[in-house]
Amino acid sequence: MEGSSFSAKIIPCPDCSDSIGHVPEMFSQVKNEGLVATNPDNLKPQPQVKIYPNPTTGMVNITVSLNFGKPISIKLSHINGIKILDEEKENQDKFILDLSTYPKGIYLLTIKTTDMVFTEKVVLQ
Repeated sequence: MEGSSFSAKIIPCPDCSDSIGHVPEMFSQVKNEGLVATNPDNLKPQPQVKIYPNPTTGMVNITVSLNFGKPISIKLSHINGIKILDEEKENQDKFILDLSTYPKGIYLLTIKTTDMVFTEKVVLQ
């Protein structure tokens, strides 16, 4: 199902021979559409970012969940590459950016934590 994830642990079968034998076709094809974690540390919940409203007329709300008080870097650049904002935040999970003084256009907002980097296009109308 799209947007869903699961984890599995593969363990040896002490009673099985070295040969798999006949495997039904429905079990022999695996479609990989995401990341595969080979380390249990990779299975920990990752921070999630919400940016709204988008498009905006000025005020943008940013919420970072599951970050557990770790430092957050917020960078905003105009689509042409000009850096508008570069801030570091600590012990916060909600921010409000006032873009009302900037020209209308498309901006790239990058949120970086110790666990992930998230970039989203923000449209200022």
